[in-house]
Amino acid sequence: MTIFFFAFFTSNMIIVGANFLRFDSETSSFPLAEQQFTSAVTTASANFVTEVVDKNFWLRECVPPFKKSGFSDSIDYSNYYLRDKQHGLCADHLSCAFVDCAWTDAAKKVLQTSNVSAVGYDSIKSQLPTSNLPAVVTFPRNVKQLSSAMRAAKKRGRGLISVKTSGHSYHGSSTMRTSTQINLRSLTTYSASGIVECQAASTGACILARARGKKAIMRVGGGEAHDNTYRAVLEWNKNHANKYTVVGGGAGTVAAAGGWLQGGGLSTGLERHYGFGVDQVLEIEMVLADGTHVKFGPTEWKQKTGFIYPQTTVVTGYCNTNLVDNESQWQWKKCPKGVDIPFSDLWFAVRGGGGGTYGVVTAIQIQLHDYNPIYYIYRNDSALNQVLNVYHVEDRPDGIGLAHLFFDYFVDLFWNPTNLGLTSDISNSCGTPSITFLNFFNAEASFDGNFFMCEGSAARDAVIGAWKTFVNQTIWPKYPGAPVYEFFTSAEIGSYAEIVLQTTLGGRVPYGRIQDNPPPETISMGGSAYPLWSANVPIQWLLQKNDDVYKFFFDDLNGCHLIGGDTSKAHDQMTSVNPFQRASGLQCMILPDNEQHYRSQFIKYFKTSKGNFPGGTEYNHISPVAVGPLKTNWTTPCPKSYSKAQQASKCVSLQESVWGTSILSRLTSIKNKVDPDSSFNCHFCVGEKPIGSSN
Repeated sequence: MTIFFFAFFTSNMIIVGANFLRFDSETSSFPLAEQQFTSAVTTASANFVTEVVDKNFWLRECVPPFKKSGFSDSIDYSNYYLRDKQHGLCADHLSCAFVDCAWTDAAKKVLQTSNVSAVGYDSIKSQLPTSNLPAVVTFPRNVKQLSSAMRAAKKRGRGLISVKTSGHSYHGSSTMRTSTQINLRSLTTYSASGIVECQAASTGACILARARGKKAIMRVGGGEAHDNTYRAVLEWNKNHANKYTVVGGGAGTVAAAGGWLQGGGLSTGLERHYGFGVDQVLEIEMVLADGTHVKFGPTEWKQKTGFIYPQTTVVTGYCNTNLVDNESQWQWKKCPKGVDIPFSDLWFAVRGGGGGTYGVVTAIQIQLHDYNPIYYIYRNDSALNQVLNVYHVEDRPDGIGLAHLFFDYFVDLFWNPTNLGLTSDISNSCGTPSITFLNFFNAEASFDGNFFMCEGSAARDAVIGAWKTFVNQTIWPKYPGAPVYEFFTSAEIGSYAEIVLQTTLGGRVPYGRIQDNPPPETISMGGSAYPLWSANVPIQWLLQKNDDVYKFFFDDLNGCHLIGGDTSKAHDQMTSVNPFQRASGLQCMILPDNEQHYRSQFIKYFKTSKGNFPGGTEYNHISPVAVGPLKTNWTTPCPKSYSKAQQASKCVSLQESVWGTSILSRLTSIKNKVDPDSSFNCHFCVGEKPIGSSN
């Protein structure tokens, strides 16, 4: 049969496909035969687009940028362009189009040698890993359409729903085969006009913000990325006397209210002062699995000794009883009788319990912080060359000893500042999303000399001053005259957003947008051949300052998130972030060859009890094939040779390795309450359900 592809437009419908197959986006479901139809079919009601997935579009739109690079580890391309491809099938990692983000030599060969602009997916799929692309993609533009799309999705096929904003998930959680994927890229945005300064008579989220000592809040849409929030604050600061700072992620294309936030939300170093991303949230709006639109947040709280933010004691929620396109006509009221929504549980689960599984977040209210200019503290390469000329750091005993003293200074600076005569507030004002010591003492190696950042000139001056005192009191008595006094210098950058804003034409990232480093990658987190462990490194282990710690700094401290500081205090004591993460100083990717060594080191600092695994893995940077250690020996990684069945029976699950036995049990219970049919399903999410492996 000959199929003719075409496109035409009417005032309320777009169709791209074959044989005029179509359905109503909001009320109807595909008959089974039509669900199996592989040509792309698109319909729209009031610009609400839903389409059956045609895997050929993945070949045409997503593969070419990676193929052009020879399927290298990272490519000279931006996730902004991948995110905006017409059919919504591209992700930041090409391999995540397949189950477990798998990648093989056979896949690389067939895609490299095929004309992907013409070849049919079915003709080469035998040489590709099992597809994990959804069956249907829908692009709601507002909450009413989103609610309708979810109700329709539950009638379709297996009734599974996956959720995607930008496709930045390292473990591929935003796509699931046989599902209807809710793509949020077109959802209503708020941040550009969503900043509100809280006055004495303010209501809603501002009351909580004021209780936390914050003067302003910002409403952020569920489909927005950090590019939106950073630029909104930059624009505000340009036009207003009162200037603010927002806690966000390191990359512009990472979702601000999606998986980043719901997985905890590591930041740019600001978390050391203000808490993780989840700790910024004052109110949540979301659509639950049954299509109900709810809003909830703390309404009562009390100050608790030892914490910066008050402890939440009561969470109150409301249902939107008039869900229409026009938000000004929404009516927030007590939920109808018989509608029992566990708002306190949702407040706990959504803030740290992983995205894509409890419902779809459509908006959040977050707190903003008073602006304080940021200063880069960076390595003085001229001073480094003088050091290397004398000591040959890393290959001579005296040089290695000098490096150990450098490490001692940084351990104290970030996790024991009183040893340097610094206050914790000064220490916690400094941080970075990516700290590296690997090659730090190698002048010929590639190294980003922008080492870390400090808020305010007072912190900058105190940190550099403490270094010079440390040189006088500790380094020079052992290494007289070592040329390290001026080893660090600084430069004012204003804010993180200002330094990562693309201000020239012709760059990898579109002009005027926030950088999306790291760039898109073919394989995620080492893939199945070399899976990395996203480890939280205990502060107490770092404070040992012994040979194990020094070896870690030399060999493994590469691109780590710097955490610790006030992350253990700047929260409302009602998030699902594992307490062990809040007691950690770094989040690092550990190589497989070193995993067992560091598991045996770190486990000593976990609060453990028989049969109750404590967790310790950071969620947002997990490998797509990672699991926890052996159930019988928590210091031993699960063997890579194990089948999935063996992993399930003999190893701690990935989810349990993140949240620990107790928190995961509560999250699973909440998942069952709010999504009893397990409609939401995604890789490594709480409540994940295995799906058959047919391609």
